[in-house]
Amino acid sequence: MALFQYSCLNPQGRRQKGRLEAHDAADARQKIKELGLYPIQVEMAAGPDRPTLRPIRRIDHAEAVGAIRQLASLINSHIPVVESVETVTPQLRNQPLSQSFHNLSESLRRGILFSEALRRENIFPATLAEVVAVSEASGTLGLTLAEYARNEETALTMQRRAVTSLIYPALLATVSILVLLFLFLVVLPKVTAVFAESGVPIPIYTRLIISAVLFLKRYWFFMLLGLLATGLGLRQAWHGPAGRERLWRLVRRLPLIYELLRRRSLALFCRNLSILHRSGVKLIEALRLIERLMTDPAFRSEVQRLQNDLNRGRSLSQAMRSGPAFPPYLLQMVRVGEETGDLSALLEKAAANYEEELETSLARAVGLLEPAMIIIMGIVVGSIVIAVLLPIFEMSRIVR
Repeated sequence: MALFQYSCLNPQGRRQKGRLEAHDAADARQKIKELGLYPIQVEMAAGPDRPTLRPIRRIDHAEAVGAIRQLASLINSHIPVVESVETVTPQLRNQPLSQSFHNLSESLRRGILFSEALRRENIFPATLAEVVAVSEASGTLGLTLAEYARNEETALTMQRRAVTSLIYPALLATVSILVLLFLFLVVLPKVTAVFAESGVPIPIYTRLIISAVLFLKRYWFFMLLGLLATGLGLRQAWHGPAGRERLWRLVRRLPLIYELLRRRSLALFCRNLSILHRSGVKLIEALRLIERLMTDPAFRSEVQRLQNDLNRGRSLSQAMRSGPAFPPYLLQMVRVGEETGDLSALLEKAAANYEEELETSLARAVGLLEPAMIIIMGIVVGSIVIAVLLPIFEMSRIVR
């Protein structure tokens, strides 16, 4: 027998931790349930031969969602879970994802629950393992996986649209930088040589531009090193919880950017709470999982406060009304959802609304960015053209 450590919810809804001996994780979860507890996480206790940390493996998110969609279709067709996993595995191109599905298959063959097998793989979100754990008990695994995949596909679609809308500004910025480099490093040096040979007095404005070009040509390597050092320094300064807090304090001073990130946080909150609640996960446990997904420290603190208020017996709408993070629209949707017993559906509608608002705001911001970049590019290029034309005008005046 092996030693397992676990976290669970007691009948009062409070979280507690402990250790016990069992043959495997499935046996450990069964023993926890026999104690009248609801298991949240069960894993083998760390020992000298078992590291507590595993390397993070990158996967193709879109391919992972597609694999979950295929799993849902196979399971809904009454194909056993282990056979469904083994059917999907050979089709996966991403090596870490394929290896994880292979590990899932081996775990299932050993009699480990699908939810526990998902927890052992560090590439799947904790929310997926939790909704699977609840659906295994209720016999709705296929439907739950299909719903999870649908929501993830919605999020991926919005992400792709955001990336697509940024392609043109990025291309415009790249072309602008290349044009400026060509003018600075090729055109201006040749023009400068012509003016020097002619003996024409060069205007102060042109001399300033030429000095900037010479400085750039002479010290570009040191400037590049300086930019890299600055980037590494900022990354180090913003590393860790304290650094992220400093970064978010800076972001909050930029209203337009922070408003976009706030809507993203609200959409993420509503979407995941809808999935977890519909799957039967208790609200307190759902909020604990959502807390891990929040990148904004202020919003994460609000989610922690919601958990504490729910533990004290308050409803979700009452707890949300006590804080500043949730707008009146969402408060109203949650209140109506609690009264009608349709909280999951209304949270999903709220998530769709915030995602649409986020997409619209992003498109509007990109629409303003494009002409702004064109204007800035025109000003810079125009300044260089003026610097070239001024000596030419001076030369023509002397010739006359």
